[in-house]
Amino acid sequence: MGEALQLPRTINRLQSKQLRQRELGLDDFHELWPTLSPTTREKVLRAIGWYDPKALDWEDKRSNRRPVVDPDN
Repeated sequence: MGEALQLPRTINRLQSKQLRQRELGLDDFHELWPTLSPTTREKVLRAIGWYDPKALDWEDKRSNRRPVVDPDN
């Protein structure tokens, strides 16, 4: 299936040192992403280590949140 979707080519482009190749890889990725199911998208995001900082717990150092300040105090 990866070959049919040209995943090796897309990955090689994304990892290229040449800006133009990386841009082509990003275009390939943008075309592929909407076709993936929500479950597959979630698996991809976990596999590459992406996360939504707003969904993280306060204690998670990646959240980079500031404390909520009460303006009345």
